[in-house]
Amino acid sequence: MMNGDVIILDVREDYEFASGHIENAVTLPLGMLQNGIAKVTSEKEKTLLVYCLSGARSASAVRQLHSIGYKNAYNMGGISTWEYGIVR
Repeated sequence: MMNGDVIILDVREDYEFASGHIENAVTLPLGMLQNGIAKVTSEKEKTLLVYCLSGARSASAVRQLHSIGYKNAYNMGGISTWEYGIVR
């Protein structure tokens, strides 16, 4: 699913993102999601793969995204269990 026209969205805080993130991820902290998502994409059909540290914030983010009309938002879980490389 990550090999396509998708946005990988990291909803952790900026300092967490700076300490390491999934390649090609876009940072948008959970507290800024509602007001900032349109700057990332205004396409409500766009596939958004959302992650955080453990999966809790990304689950909340997906619920928020669905509530404002982003139909293809999916919780990837947490980077703490990500088995692939990260960018530092």
